[in-house]
Amino acid sequence: MNKFTSTFAAALLMACAPLAQATLLVYDGFEPYTADNDLSGNNGGTGWTGAYSGHEDINVVSGGLSYSAGNVIVGGGSRAAAVQGNLGLNNTSVGVVLNRSFHAIASDEVFFSFLFRPVAGFPTFENNDRDFLYFYLSNSSTINNSFGIGQLISAGNSNTLKPLGARLTDGSGAITQADSTIATGNETFLLVGRLYKDGTTNYNRLDFYVNPTSTTFGVDSPASQATRDIGIAGGLNTFGLRYGFPEPDDEYQFDELRIGTSWDAVVIPEPSSLILLGVALLGALGLRSRKR
Repeated sequence: MNKFTSTFAAALLMACAPLAQATLLVYDGFEPYTADNDLSGNNGGTGWTGAYSGHEDINVVSGGLSYSAGNVIVGGGSRAAAVQGNLGLNNTSVGVVLNRSFHAIASDEVFFSFLFRPVAGFPTFENNDRDFLYFYLSNSSTINNSFGIGQLISAGNSNTLKPLGARLTDGSGAITQADSTIATGNETFLLVGRLYKDGTTNYNRLDFYVNPTSTTFGVDSPASQATRDIGIAGGLNTFGLRYGFPEPDDEYQFDELRIGTSWDAVVIPEPSSLILLGVALLGALGLRSRKR
């Protein structure tokens, strides 16, 4: 190893050191799974306590999603997950179509992020604009007492494009929804939700970020905010996906699910990924050096 590669290796390890402090509790990048198979039944990733359970038309697909803006870079590898078709909901129904349990989180502040890409059937004015697809965390397998981010029903309902937004639901079924960005087809978004307690013992505030550009918390401003006491003080332990009023040609992809207790945990790649990248670069530099 020459002087340059030694210096590069040291710099890489120093850069990775602060990242190791990020509190990433739950993760799945879908890499271990077989493409063109059901997502249900797979149990890879870290921090989970069970396998995915859901509809047969939620599949693993080839080609991971990726996102880069400012100093935020999230690469999804070679696999992603996809919601394909109307999943038997026949354009009239609403359902929880996917869920998976993880180790309970008791922190007063929880961050949740994923890559999201509408592939087909979005945005449209179909069926009075009632289509929605959102990803939520809860303390049970139902949507009660939960917070979610994703594509929501537009605040004005019919004949408006469907926005990305944040949603809080309490045990009675009452909700607070805050809309923000209009998503366009075949664009990959990095969506981040921050659930926390604002002067209460229960979670009651959700900040929603669309396409952040900084790995430093507080630099990016929320795209929207929702406020409602959801009736729980901790114990979030379930990831879920709720789908409503879809059409047969709809398709949405998602990747890089992350749940943690800090901003950097959900917007900065795991140190192990950076180290592997560094090792590959070092190998390439070494090969180049030997050829000289």
